[in-house]
Amino acid sequence: MIYIDLDKIELPSGWKEIAEETWNAIKDLPPEERINVIKKKSKIWRDIKSNLASIKYNKCWYCESKNERSDNHVDHFRPKGRIKECKNHGGYWWLAFDWKNYRFSCTFCNSPRGQISDDEYGGKSDHFPLLNANQRARNPDDDISIEQPYLLDPANKTDPGLLWFDQNGQVSPRYSHDEYLRLYKRAKFSIKTYNLNYETTVERRIILYNEVIQLVRDGDRYFERYAKGDQDMEYAFTQVMKRLSNKLEESSEFSAAARSYLLGLRSNRRPWLDAIFTT
Repeated sequence: MIYIDLDKIELPSGWKEIAEETWNAIKDLPPEERINVIKKKSKIWRDIKSNLASIKYNKCWYCESKNERSDNHVDHFRPKGRIKECKNHGGYWWLAFDWKNYRFSCTFCNSPRGQISDDEYGGKSDHFPLLNANQRARNPDDDISIEQPYLLDPANKTDPGLLWFDQNGQVSPRYSHDEYLRLYKRAKFSIKTYNLNYETTVERRIILYNEVIQLVRDGDRYFERYAKGDQDMEYAFTQVMKRLSNKLEESSEFSAAARSYLLGLRSNRRPWLDAIFTT
């Protein structure tokens, strides 16, 4: 997961006006009629899918994968229709055309795909549990800012840092359940719901880890000789540093995983690796 500054998204000319017009047209409609109009107007959020995608180089905001040959989605973070965890809620229909409620998502994170148990599947879909269900907004006049979503949100600057990646390509909670139960439970639930440990994605992270560990081993060798005055090694060491730095770039697939891998490889024996995070 990567942090997304929603204020940096550039919307097409005239898009906000169309969205506002549509909102004004639906706000006083009966619920059933309103739902039908929202479905018919799905082109409004589809029209800015490329704008959402481009801010992070076409990477899914949840898993950081690039799926050029798959149908990516504009996910409504707060579901516009039903909510699985609140059967008597009509959904956050008033946010259906609010671009700050949109998240760019791959199919594997947004749609039910892999089976978790006999009756439960991963994929965000219409999941949106809260830490305190009594704080759930139910109409446009309610204050959604007091809600505490259970799901990690890429638009919340502190949420992506609650995840950690291991050398087996798996995502896990960064903090232990013994010390930080609430943070642990949010991360654990999000990993399952977003399908972050989907088999193919895990395999690609393993490839990334193997690339990182090989570069670090090369860096160990080159740095020792470069630090002792071997000028021939300076170029080789610089190239390793560049390649490792590139894996942390926002444009790189799974950059959050690469960061975890490099943080896990830091040690007193590798002072040179610290420079990756300070330059």
